[in-house]
Amino acid sequence: MQSLLDIRATLLCTSGYSLMLTVIILLFWRKSRGDKPLLALGIVGILSSLAGMIYLLPTPLGFWHQLVLANLLFLAASLHMLIATEHFTRQPRSWWLYVLVLLVELLLLSQDYILLHTNLRISIIMAGYVLIWLWGSWRIRQVRHGSARDSYRPLLLLALLQVAIPLLRIPLIWPVPQAMTLTQASLQGLLSLSMFWTSYGYCLFIVYRRYAGAVDKLAEQAQRDSLTGLYNQRAFRRLAERSVHEAQTGQQPLAVLMLDLDHFKSINDQHGHLYGDEVLKAVADCLRQHVRPQDVVGRHGGEEFIILLRDTPADTARHIAERLRAAVEALMLHNEHVITVSIGLAMLATEATSLTQLIKQADDYLYQAKYQGRNRVVAMPAG
Repeated sequence: MQSLLDIRATLLCTSGYSLMLTVIILLFWRKSRGDKPLLALGIVGILSSLAGMIYLLPTPLGFWHQLVLANLLFLAASLHMLIATEHFTRQPRSWWLYVLVLLVELLLLSQDYILLHTNLRISIIMAGYVLIWLWGSWRIRQVRHGSARDSYRPLLLLALLQVAIPLLRIPLIWPVPQAMTLTQASLQGLLSLSMFWTSYGYCLFIVYRRYAGAVDKLAEQAQRDSLTGLYNQRAFRRLAERSVHEAQTGQQPLAVLMLDLDHFKSINDQHGHLYGDEVLKAVADCLRQHVRPQDVVGRHGGEEFIILLRDTPADTARHIAERLRAAVEALMLHNEHVITVSIGLAMLATEATSLTQLIKQADDYLYQAKYQGRNRVVAMPAG
């Protein structure tokens, strides 16, 4: 019984879509400077498009050999999807399994009895898909990248669908083709095409995750100072505004430290701007290492740094500021040049009710520290 679905016409359209998608993926790969998951997906598209064309177009191979070659290429495309997955999840490649599956499938399909027995041939091909996608599902389950594991769940679901669909096809294959009802034939064709559609979804999800990762990386870079890697002014202010609002709502103490490198102009004049940049990076690393996880460190501009101390009372903030000042003074630079900082400390609510006022007050105390001789912390007197 002929299926309601025109498999050949649908496969031709599918191959065309696959080819267009492959071109786009390879353009992404070229632009991304050698992203290996995208390259593997590009190979998937090439193999599947080639398989579709071989299946549909006349070749000198003969019908049966042409059919076997097309099926092996489709299977190789699925194997390359798993290679893309392993690149994507940063896992070692399982080349041994992929080569073994292809060799076993080639050996079995080269037997005349199997080749001419339609039901057995398709069952063997479906069993190959089930095996490799069970392996792929298990590999995705092995991901242990913390929160990243949750982002792989759609990929795992699609991989499990790649297991379920061939499993459903196997019992539907075994009725004699002439005895198939229209519904059975249509369901068989639908399941066959569903394997292509699920494969496209799998590939597109990996492309989406790569694109989303690139966007996230770009957004993170936009928040960072290019020299020190600390938050830039805009990003720091956005985080600080939110923290100030939360502190005011929850009536929690909050402090801001303004830090300025002492005699930095002289350092640049005597040792050059490249050395000055090294000093800035060393101080930034020092601050990053000595603050708490909840604190926010930013570069305020030039030789100035700014630190937000969340949920921190005045005496603790003063202790942290002194600790940071001592840590910077203890830095050992390659020419044994001693670096010091002056620090101004201001508290929310006590001295300011907004972030702008808080930063201005900390800046005023910073200039008092400079005036009093540098290398010190100045804050509002206790009491």
